[in-house]
Amino acid sequence: MSVKNELTDYLYKYRGYPHFDREISQKSAQIYVQNPRNIESHPFYPFLKQVQTTPRYNPKEHKTKNKKRPILYASHTDSHIYAWYGQILNFHYEQLIKDSPIGECILAYRTLGKSNIHFAKEVFDQIEERDNCTALALDLSSFFDTIDHNNLKSAWCEVLGEQQLPL
Repeated sequence: MSVKNELTDYLYKYRGYPHFDREISQKSAQIYVQNPRNIESHPFYPFLKQVQTTPRYNPKEHKTKNKKRPILYASHTDSHIYAWYGQILNFHYEQLIKDSPIGECILAYRTLGKSNIHFAKEVFDQIEERDNCTALALDLSSFFDTIDHNNLKSAWCEVLGEQQLPL
């Protein structure tokens, strides 16, 4: 089964925000991103950054603090490229973990048809059923901001079953 056959329904999404380039149609985006020669010579634009501020209430301190979260916007064409290659990586990743002993334990960044609430209930049900167990919950601060790119590329190669990424 070819990856391209699996990804024929490219998830085109209208971006709707201003950037250095113009929005492109679904057909143009599909033709462009699926041609590796286009990507080899594509001049990527810088991201535009906006800081999103969300009030967070701390019941222990009876105070509201603002949580600041930087949001980065890729140009329209760049975002279609990222989405396309993200779909390819996701396809291979799902193939890699589907029969893995821990495949059903991996929840982050997957589309499994359930919300965090469903998964939390399953975890609490398992804890209750097992009685004596340990559950871990992790929230890694600035994970994507600080990830080692060599480790990331290595992981991508493993997921794709390649020795190295194409140049």
